[in-house]
Amino acid sequence: MAVIKNLGLCATIQVNGMPLDEYDDPNPCEDTTVYKKAPSVCSKYVEVKDGAEYSIHFKALPKNRWISRFAPNDHVLKMNVYIDGKFQGGKKLKVKKSSDGTSMDGVSQYQGSHHKSIQRFKFSTLNTVDAAGAAVDQGDLQRANTLGLIRLVIDRGLRKGRKDACSTRLVAGADLTVAEEALKGKTVSHGTILSSAAAVEPKGNNPYTFSVTELVDEDPYAIFTFKYRSRDALQSEMIIPRPPSSDAPDEGLEGLSLDEIRRLARERLADVKKEKIVKTEASPVKREYDEAFDLTGDSPRKILRKRAEQETIDLTDD
Repeated sequence: MAVIKNLGLCATIQVNGMPLDEYDDPNPCEDTTVYKKAPSVCSKYVEVKDGAEYSIHFKALPKNRWISRFAPNDHVLKMNVYIDGKFQGGKKLKVKKSSDGTSMDGVSQYQGSHHKSIQRFKFSTLNTVDAAGAAVDQGDLQRANTLGLIRLVIDRGLRKGRKDACSTRLVAGADLTVAEEALKGKTVSHGTILSSAAAVEPKGNNPYTFSVTELVDEDPYAIFTFKYRSRDALQSEMIIPRPPSSDAPDEGLEGLSLDEIRRLARERLADVKKEKIVKTEASPVKREYDEAFDLTGDSPRKILRKRAEQETIDLTDD
């Protein structure tokens, strides 16, 4: 669960009502140069599977004061959802439902104020193509920076009434084909597509309405980012460890620092030198023998005779 403790806010990405596995982002920096006041930011990696439909869940914790049970009823938190760099809509969290939270599982379309349909969010594998030396399209370069990213921008607001829903158009499907050169070695594995539109069963005869909200801050209140990747991509980015190879030796130098490897090498070299010294000291003295045969008996018999020391004669004058 991604949590901003000082504000008492949390968010999750869910599949079938269960939060996806999350991992800390080692580089959680957020470009806040466009804001006069840097918002609180929480960034996580999540592991995804191809073809899974997902939803985004956001709620306030008891520590939050803006929409606590003691706050005025007109206080709301607005969740603006950006997926792969595109704005997909938003949800509002009210005082009475702050602890339950709010969810968004797709993009809603309205046909008048009495008919509604939804296109659900779905993870889909990127299709990378080789540009074969051609110039990379500027649009691909811009998209590559936001692919595989869910960004929730949270604003504080005040409710100012409601208005009837107006007709909207269906959202075109996302293009997940991108030049391999545009990714520049990024390990982005997935993007988000939208399912076919499905009708939403109306609740009674009341028309669909939108709430009108007035923002109270010039800059965002908080930002959540979720970088979604396949397991292989997470391993490539070293967010999660790779499984040990089945044919790898039980012991090796993997995981050891350079200093530890040098220490082991010095110790092994010292052991080898000691072994050579011990072998040299334990070697027997080689003795030389001449062969002789005893012919005094009935049959010849070989006799080993130690070779006499050679005598040196000095022929120089005194």
